[in-house]
Amino acid sequence: NPALKEVAVTFDDGPHRESREQILNTLKQFHAKATFFEVGMRMEQNPDLLRRTIAEGHEIANHTMFHITLPGLKPDTLHKGINEADIVYYRFTGKHLRLLRPPGMRFDSATLEEAKRLGYITVSYTAASADYGDHVDPNNVIERTLSRTAPGGILLLHDYPATAKALPEILETLTKQGYQFVTVEEMLQHLPPKERAEALSCWNLSSEA
Repeated sequence: NPALKEVAVTFDDGPHRESREQILNTLKQFHAKATFFEVGMRMEQNPDLLRRTIAEGHEIANHTMFHITLPGLKPDTLHKGINEADIVYYRFTGKHLRLLRPPGMRFDSATLEEAKRLGYITVSYTAASADYGDHVDPNNVIERTLSRTAPGGILLLHDYPATAKALPEILETLTKQGYQFVTVEEMLQHLPPKERAEALSCWNLSSEA
């Protein structure tokens, strides 16, 4: 909702041992809640980091089981790629994931249809920080993120060391600018009624099934 001065800070690809604890410490310092799009195999590898993330009130979402590009996959492979990450999460928490971000934000109609069939809202972003790859400069991450942030935005960051270094300045600057930090689900609830109903329709269908 661009009428609200709020942003959803999201982190893809984790949990990574090299960066998650630093990210969580920074979020706690700024009393900020974030949404983590987690990879199933990394949840299995780092259950302590997953549990701490949940315990500190952050939102966990689906970034597939093995971070494989989804378009072009056979239907059963596509289904497993999404669903097996949820199985891992359920094993640790007894709860199901409800938000999906396809790896690389690469998707096609089959991806969106399968996601909706499984009860997911597919989440994109409005500001990409370009914080992945080799030799990432945290200062570039800071500059790019802040220059692209606007009210009602979804910030795409990654659970990587350069991002962890950049995060304090990003959150400090946005706090001074008057932004509130919300999870993606909170942001969805703040949409105008018509847009909110449309966005949440797959959850409603899932709950009735």
